[in-house]
Amino acid sequence: MTPRSSSTVETSRIPEPPGWIDRALPTLVAVVVFSLPTLSVAYTETSFGRALTGSAVGTALLLTPLAMARVRRVATMAHQAPLLALGVMTLSMTVSVAVHPSQQGMTLTAAAWIGSALAVAIASFDRRTIASHMVTPLLSAAALQGVLMTVPWFTKEPVGLRWLAPSRSLQEIDGFLRPQGTATHVYEPTVLALLAIGVAAALADDGRHHRLWPAAAEVMATSPQVGVGPGRYLDVAADLGIADPEFPIATHGFILLAGAELGLPAAAAIAVLLGWTYVTAWRTNRVVFAAAMGVLPFLVVDKLLYDRIFGIVLLSIWLGTTAALLGRPDPDVAT
Repeated sequence: MTPRSSSTVETSRIPEPPGWIDRALPTLVAVVVFSLPTLSVAYTETSFGRALTGSAVGTALLLTPLAMARVRRVATMAHQAPLLALGVMTLSMTVSVAVHPSQQGMTLTAAAWIGSALAVAIASFDRRTIASHMVTPLLSAAALQGVLMTVPWFTKEPVGLRWLAPSRSLQEIDGFLRPQGTATHVYEPTVLALLAIGVAAALADDGRHHRLWPAAAEVMATSPQVGVGPGRYLDVAADLGIADPEFPIATHGFILLAGAELGLPAAAAIAVLLGWTYVTAWRTNRVVFAAAMGVLPFLVVDKLLYDRIFGIVLLSIWLGTTAALLGRPDPDVAT
């Protein structure tokens, strides 16, 4: 009788979750992914808007205990760096908001915990489940989000939003082709859309975003260990007298903003783990690396993936999917 390898023995000891979890969890994840546009704007002004947002958050909460049942499977099958990066961010938010409490900080921290469970759930999926329960909902969400953005761009009317957030202004257009009050920027993953955004950003940028970066260092210096607290960057900048009243936004840059609000150790750990993710993708799966490169600009020069519920959930989906794909050998890559 041939003895089993240690890896085989170790794998056999991992208890599989009940079959109903395997059936229910992918469906719940698909619902959350499809509901992403409802998380991109706080639809709280109408009962219909609150119902949409509440259903998305409720579904995410429902899948949390089911995802926890797969933690041991994820620990042995998925690549750990993306999940560790998200875990560091979530724990750092928790510590920082405890030291510097704020309503927005608590909201973002709650979103990070929900996102962590979502990432664990996705990281436990195999390729077939990712294909069947992730791709279509993502494309559908992108299409819906595009409609919410594009129609008001041409009509200057809150089409589709009047039942959600009727008081939002559509009179001003920002530098990224986003009518105020629409779902989000044009982030659909197409070459032409990304090219249009890049050209529009280059034409509209007057250097103000880059001038925000030095101010981040001053905010970091006020509390380098645990940061000033999630969601409190602008308040601290105002107290320091370095906030621009004509451009009242936080510094653009995921790692920079995390360093200011969560502390330098947390930002450094997140940067190292994300870097580990990119290096692993380059070495093992160039397709995953190419997809990750589409996220890189939003980590370097934007704060979408950090400072709002929609962005944190979107970050969690990306990290969970990347962990799943990097944790299993690509059949097209020679071993």
